[in-house]
Amino acid sequence: MWFAIAAITILVIGICIFIKIKKNKVINSKLTELAEKNNYKLTKCSSKEYNYILENDHNIIYLRTIIIPKNSSVTVNSKSTWCLRYGGGARVGRSYPNKEYLTELKPFLIKEYSSEKNIRKVVILYPTTEVLLKYVNESDIINLTQNDIVYGTQIIKFNDIDEFLIK
Repeated sequence: MWFAIAAITILVIGICIFIKIKKNKVINSKLTELAEKNNYKLTKCSSKEYNYILENDHNIIYLRTIIIPKNSSVTVNSKSTWCLRYGGGARVGRSYPNKEYLTELKPFLIKEYSSEKNIRKVVILYPTTEVLLKYVNESDIINLTQNDIVYGTQIIKFNDIDEFLIK
């Protein structure tokens, strides 16, 4: 019996790793395509703060990717605190039963970059999210668009990357 449990556990872990590698490949190939099409140089980074840099003669775009569920909402609580809510059914107006703070984004969100070139910080949500929100104060929340810059960072859904990443 223990052998069966160990085998199933190893299989599940292997499938999860395979899925994550496949998703990262999709992100990498799309960013490579965008860079080539728009005359940018794409650099994949092993930095803890960001995953990629897109650069040309005038601009530097620091990119941080995060893989989230499609049936989710992302709420910007403050400059360094973002909340992911996810799960539930497909009904419009439903609540999201699961909640976690995106603490892995904090080093990127608080980091200030300087250069003679124009700098943009972008978080890419893969594959997408249903709602982007921002707390204005303790009780008021507003909807964000992908054109909005929140505390110096732009949030882009991966599905809309062609339209919003390189302007």
